Amino acid sequence: MFVLLIGIISLIISFFLLLISTSHNIRDNIQEFGCLRAMGLTKNQGVRMFMYEQYSVIFSALFLGLIIGIILAALVGG
Repeated sequence: MFVLLIGIISLIISFFLLLISTSHNIRDNIQEFGCLRAMGLTKNQGVRMFMYEQYSVIFSALFLGLIIGIILAALVGG
């Protein structure tokens, strides 16, 4: 029961951390997006570009978290 509670709390914290990271990344890249639009990038291409960037960040964080979690579980477990 304790492990389930800790898991739920960590998932909630991870969700909000990802939400804050995504909104901060979008705010930082607004000027870059404007320059790319001025050079001829369409709105759909820009949205796709940001989505690909977010997917790569999410999947790399997932992969690193999984690897570190497995290593730590192996070290602690035995």
